[in-house]
Amino acid sequence: MAIVVQEEKQSSIGILYILGWIIFGIIILVGIYYVFFKRPEIYEAAVPLKNNENINQVVKIGSGASFDSIVENPVFKSLKNYIDIPQNISTGKENPFN
Repeated sequence: MAIVVQEEKQSSIGILYILGWIIFGIIILVGIYYVFFKRPEIYEAAVPLKNNENINQVVKIGSGASFDSIVENPVFKSLKNYIDIPQNISTGKENPFN
């Protein structure tokens, strides 16, 4: 009977393995940069802040306005109701266990 002695195979890390980890690390670093360090751009076109009369009217109302003062406002009264509220709604049985 023969005894076979083999040398241990050295684990060779392939270049694709290393390249994959480098690309993964770069993706993680870029993600961290955009989440924590990059300042977001503010677009003026999305929310125009100059010469906007509607915003100025809302600011004039303020947080101290009462419900009655808002309801009595002529601008609020000029709003139209485009949805009719149904009057006769069938909601089911009065006693569902019968």
